[in-house]
Amino acid sequence: MNFPEFEANQSDAQIPVNEGFDILKALAVYGRDPVSSTGLVWGWLGTAAVSPDVTYAWSGLTVTEGTATLAASSVTYMTVARATGVPNFSTSITNWNNLTDYARVFQLTTNATDVTGVVDARVGNGGIFGSSGPIGQATPAALVTDATTARAMDPTDASTYVRFTATGAKTATFDVADSFINPQEFHIANRATSGDLTLVGTGITLNPPKSGSLVLEPGDTATIKFISSSVADVLGATKPL
Repeated sequence: MNFPEFEANQSDAQIPVNEGFDILKALAVYGRDPVSSTGLVWGWLGTAAVSPDVTYAWSGLTVTEGTATLAASSVTYMTVARATGVPNFSTSITNWNNLTDYARVFQLTTNATDVTGVVDARVGNGGIFGSSGPIGQATPAALVTDATTARAMDPTDASTYVRFTATGAKTATFDVADSFINPQEFHIANRATSGDLTLVGTGITLNPPKSGSLVLEPGDTATIKFISSSVADVLGATKPL
């Protein structure tokens, strides 16, 4: 199968053109929106803007389109928070160089009224479609320490390592109303000295590992991998049945 191309004496030329665009739609997420971008206002495309009839996601997250007003006569670094997918615009290079928590999108140079230079960093090391470290190195899971006895898990917790440390009984609840999606996954550990941690699904079916349960004893670690918005598999060490 080949990429759609024009043929000699092509009729209905819009057909292969639109087919080609359809193949590349997912790569348009966070791309410059020519409609909302003007002067120092920079607009980006979200997942709905890319295609209203197909569900696209970046790193398992739904992206909302929007605009930002850039600082005049400066260099602005556009990055995306890996945990939430929220864009960040800053004249500081701090987030640009923090590849653990942020992915690179654009480096934007402006004069007093317009954008005069664009460096597209979306593809390649550190970009939204690249890795956060040396080529081939996966993005490490961010550490989240939870000292409470009840945590309502959120889609922003995806791909993080949530470490429960409170003694006594604890719960980690996944609610279908929070719109979890495939391919999100959550890493959870019970590192308390005492007290079990129970995984709870509200409107979500959590499938325990073979001969296991939805209870993590002290020292147990599990990954919750979403198959759909209402079904997730639990992998790892849990309390035996």
